[in-house]
Amino acid sequence: MKHYSNSALSKRVDCGQQFKYKYIDQMHEKTKESFIAGGMVDAAVNAIHSNYMNVNMPRVAPENVMSKYVADEKSLFEQELKPEEWDSIKDLSFRIIDQDLFGQFEEFINYEPVTIQPKINIKIHGLSLPIIGYPDLIAKRELPAFQKEGEEWLIFDAKTAGQKPSKPSHGYRQQLATYAMGLMWQKGLKNIPQAELMILVKTKKPYWIRMPVNLTADDLHLAIEAYREHEHAIQARWYPLNRGSRYCSEKNCGFWEQCHADHGSNLESVMSQVSYAS
Repeated sequence: MKHYSNSALSKRVDCGQQFKYKYIDQMHEKTKESFIAGGMVDAAVNAIHSNYMNVNMPRVAPENVMSKYVADEKSLFEQELKPEEWDSIKDLSFRIIDQDLFGQFEEFINYEPVTIQPKINIKIHGLSLPIIGYPDLIAKRELPAFQKEGEEWLIFDAKTAGQKPSKPSHGYRQQLATYAMGLMWQKGLKNIPQAELMILVKTKKPYWIRMPVNLTADDLHLAIEAYREHEHAIQARWYPLNRGSRYCSEKNCGFWEQCHADHGSNLESVMSQVSYAS
C-alpha cells in the first residue's frame, strides 16, 4: 500500500477479508451494479459542474456522458454482471433522463464550482502513510454575515442510495471530515468548511435529497482516530471475515466466489476443532 483512503478504511471496517483481497493481495474486485450506477451519476454530475465552470464552451449533455460511461464500463466488465443487472442499470438511466433528474439537480446549485475531483492529501502524525481522497467538487458560496471566514468553502459529494436516508451515515461524515482536513490545510482555513451531500434515491421514481453535513471538531478527531486504528489493524494483519455484513452477498461483494472458496469447510473439519469441556 502506498497510501490510505476513506474507501479502503470503510471496506476493512465492513469486512476485513474483502479489504485484504483488494488492498493487500491486490486481487481484481468484480464490478457491482451499485458501482456502475454510482459512477454514471458521478460522471453526469461532473459534466453539469463542468458546464458551469466553462460557460464559453459548448454545453456537454450530462445524459450523453452518463450513457457513454455505462457503455464504456460494459465493454470492459460485461461478463462480471448478470444480464438482468445491466438491464437494471439501463432502466435507471432511462428513468433519470425521462424524469429530468439532471434538470432538477441544476435547480439545487446555489454555489460556484471551483475544482472537480481535486486530490486531497493529508498526513496524520504518527502514521506511516499519507491519506488521499477525491471529493466530487470543491465550491464556494457567498459568505453571509453570520458565517465565519472559511465557511464560504463547500465540500460537495454526490451519492446514490436504494432508500431515503434519515441522516448522513457515520461513513459519510468520516469521508467528508477527511476532505475537510485536507482543504483546511490546503487553503490555510481556521474554520471547518461547509459540507453537503446530494443523494439520488433510486426508487421507481428517482429523486434527489440535499443533505447538509455540519461537521464539527469531534468529527475530524474521530476520523483521525479511525485512520490510526486502521494502521494498527493492518500492521497486526487483522482482517476478520464478516458474514454479517449487509454487503455479504453474491450481488454486493466482488470477492464472493473467492471468499467462499477460501473459507468454506466440511463438517469433519469443523468438528476437529471442537472438543467437550468437562
